[in-house]
Amino acid sequence: MTSKLPKYRPPLLLRNTHLATIVPNLFRKSTFQYSQRSQIATEDGDFLVVDSYRQNSDDVLVLLHGLEGSSTRPYIRNLAQVAVGIGLDVIALNFRSCGGQMNLQARFYHSGETGDLGFLLNHLKSEEKYRNAYLTGFSLGGNVLLKYLGEQGEQAKEFVKGAMAISVPVDLAASAKEIEKFSNSLYLKRFLRSLKEKVRTKMHTFPDAADWKGGLRASGFYDFDDAITAPLHGFDGVMDYYTQASSLPLLHQMKVPTLLLNAGNDSFLSESCYPQLKESDYFHPLYPDFGGHVGFARLPLNRSGFVEEVFVDFLSFLR
Repeated sequence: MTSKLPKYRPPLLLRNTHLATIVPNLFRKSTFQYSQRSQIATEDGDFLVVDSYRQNSDDVLVLLHGLEGSSTRPYIRNLAQVAVGIGLDVIALNFRSCGGQMNLQARFYHSGETGDLGFLLNHLKSEEKYRNAYLTGFSLGGNVLLKYLGEQGEQAKEFVKGAMAISVPVDLAASAKEIEKFSNSLYLKRFLRSLKEKVRTKMHTFPDAADWKGGLRASGFYDFDDAITAPLHGFDGVMDYYTQASSLPLLHQMKVPTLLLNAGNDSFLSESCYPQLKESDYFHPLYPDFGGHVGFARLPLNRSGFVEEVFVDFLSFLR
């Protein structure tokens, strides 16, 4: 199926690994505006913040952002605009503590947290407004999406008709090593700065929930996840978290047509993040040589990007 999808041919400027990642992140904008923001109370006394655009469609696209992102990031809003333009409703989930509103519980979100996605999908089903749901996730959100579909297997087909995951570290342990390399230090520092701001917010309210000070000392994901992510979310240390939260071992269990778009020059991804799964009828890999991490931009930058084009073509295949 992927042989029928468009090819990504970036301009020379955007063939560089880091420019492919940084330029779209800094300079690609979006004018799309959601029509509503709402809170959905969760069963554990917390809440989810969702942004939506509803136009009485029978089909809905659920969007999942990346690490320390939100529904307002241009890569989310640009895809939302395209989806609305072809007749879909859009629901963009903000993971707990994201989207400008701190959640109530000690926990945050993590790369393998599929419970909130499942809760949101069940909530949408209970509204009885939609016939079909489609899922798209970027980076961390893509791993959440893939892991959810692997866990659900045949059950997911009752509501979810297709999915697309972009720039996904499906092997968390190996990808954590990649992002801790010197060449990725700029990205790592930015992620950790944002995560540590949230640690400072939580540590006084829930002093015994995690090794907060250890998290503030962390210089890489491994140490941060060992001190904060693992204990906050019930894992027995960082390697238990990486093992249980990675979507890679579950990909063969997916029963929903799913496209994985990972660039060959994505500096966040390990070699293990380009699986083939020839025995699966549902897994469709697309691994162009270029694109960076959540990049795939074209010039001029306000032009519809490669991700949006692939999404429309893949959706046409699914429908």
